[in-house]
Amino acid sequence: MDKGERLAIQFLHPGREKTEEIIIGNAGGRPCQQHGRKFVEGCGDYITSEDTVIEHAHIMFWCEYEQQLEYKKLCGRPHIDGYPRYIQTLRPACYRQSCGEITGCINTDPYIFGRYMLYSNCRQKRSYLLRNLLPGSVIVFGSRVNGHFCFDTVFVVSRPLCTFTRRDGREVLGKLKDEGAISENFWQATVEPLLHDDNAKDCEFVLYESATYQNPIDGMYSFFPCKPLDEIGFPRPAATYVNISHKLNANFKVLASDEDIGECLRVWESLRRDVLENGLCLGVRAEEPGERERPAGI
Repeated sequence: MDKGERLAIQFLHPGREKTEEIIIGNAGGRPCQQHGRKFVEGCGDYITSEDTVIEHAHIMFWCEYEQQLEYKKLCGRPHIDGYPRYIQTLRPACYRQSCGEITGCINTDPYIFGRYMLYSNCRQKRSYLLRNLLPGSVIVFGSRVNGHFCFDTVFVVSRPLCTFTRRDGREVLGKLKDEGAISENFWQATVEPLLHDDNAKDCEFVLYESATYQNPIDGMYSFFPCKPLDEIGFPRPAATYVNISHKLNANFKVLASDEDIGECLRVWESLRRDVLENGLCLGVRAEEPGERERPAGI
């Protein structure tokens, strides 16, 4: 334990579909301080069931992105089946937003955009385990939807980039930003909200970089369920791994622990099958919002 563990973790996060309509209607024009999932359209790379890699495609997927976005109603199936009601258009993050009296936002974690995904703080405050994950650990982020644990992100740990607190975060994370390890969009979507969060005072966090399709860990890479863009959308797939709890009430559950890759790999392979057997694709890169709009080097 002193040196950390390779773990497979079932991670429960809020699963309601979140739109600007909910933010304004339920929060009285103030920032909504509850996390949620958004069904979005964007560009990215994905892998089909035939192991074909499709690059720079228009795709749709579920994610956390705590920014106010434009959205339109989908013409698909009722949301009671887990299908989304709306599809939202990604745009660059800005910590200080202008929308009536709304200023500021809550942080986005995990952040699945860019060259690799990043996991930086959620549930780490009270968990030694989450601050000491070894490379090859697998985190399946998901929510309870219609009685099942349905997932939106599978994060395979590549390495910790740094340890930081709110007190030293601007300096420590600023150095990573200057080196190009983290982006301006991540800074606006995650770092600034976290550094202004009084609940994060005196807490230690670890910023993890994910394994990617190009640079896997023991054959495992991070992915998110996705599909080519259409007018219907899709529900998040339910996890079928034998140890998954569909009644999980705690923040997270350890599904497997081993010193080699055996059981963590079996968890990962099960999640991969869950995506493909539901007729979905494995998203392996989501283009950062505004990536094509920002000046080179930012």
